[in-house]
Amino acid sequence: MPRGAEETARAFFGGVLGMAEIAKPPVLAARGGVWFRAGGLELHLGVEDDFRPARKGHPGIHVTDLDELVGRLRAAGQQVTRDGDFPGFRRSYAHDPFGNRLEFLEPVVTLRPAVPAEAGALSRLALRSKAHWGYDEAFLDACRAELTVGPEQCDGVRTVVAHRGSDLLGFHRMAGEPPVAELADLFVDPAAIGQGLGATLLADAVERARALGVVRLVIDADPNAEGFYLRMGARRVGTVASGSIPGRELPRLELDVGRA
Repeated sequence: MPRGAEETARAFFGGVLGMAEIAKPPVLAARGGVWFRAGGLELHLGVEDDFRPARKGHPGIHVTDLDELVGRLRAAGQQVTRDGDFPGFRRSYAHDPFGNRLEFLEPVVTLRPAVPAEAGALSRLALRSKAHWGYDEAFLDACRAELTVGPEQCDGVRTVVAHRGSDLLGFHRMAGEPPVAELADLFVDPAAIGQGLGATLLADAVERARALGVVRLVIDADPNAEGFYLRMGARRVGTVASGSIPGRELPRLELDVGRA
C-alpha cells in the first residue's frame, strides 16, 4: 500500500469487507501499514515507497455469502467481476482502493445421499436446528430420541445432506412409500439459516419424491416452521399430537408433488 494511506485501508478492509483491525507489534507499527483479521485469515498491508499494485498475484479469500459481499462492494463503488471457471466454487474478483487484485470464493453447496457414518452428525445438527427456535434444554432432551437419525436411515435414497466442502449444512429425510410419503425431517444448521438452503432442500425432496412415484408429502411441522412450508406451497390439513411432548399439537401439512 502507499505510504500514509492507512485510513483508506481501514475504510475499505474494515468498513466494506468487515474485517477487524489488529494491532501490529510496536517494532513494526512505526513502519506504517495496517493489519486485519477475519475468521482464520490475516491480511498484513505493508507500506512501499515505490508502490505498484499487485494485479496478477492476489489472495484468495473464502466467504460464506458471496452475493451479500458483492452487493456491499458495489454499493461502495467497487467494480466486481464474476468468474465461473473454478469448479466447486462461486468466484468474483475486485480491487482494493490501491489497485491490488482480490479474489473472493464461496464453496458451492452440494446435495447428495447421506451415508451411515454421518448419522451421528445429522442427529446433532437436528438438535442444533431445533434449538434455534429458543427451546430450553428440557424440551430438547424430550425431543432427542425423535430427532435421532439412525445409520439404517442413511440408506443412500431417503436421507439427503447438503454440504459445502466438509461442512454439513442441513438434510432432509423421507419416510413411507408411494403414493403418499412423509417428509420426516428437514433441518438446516443455524449457521446456514437465512441463506435459502431450506428452500433448496425442500425442492430437492420434492424432486426425489416425484421420481419415486410419490404424489403428496405429509409434513408434521414444528409450529415455527409452518410459515415456511405454507410459503413453499403446502396447505394445512389439521393437527397431530407431538411424538415427544405430551399435550403438544403440531400442524399437519400436505404438499402436492405431482407425477413424474
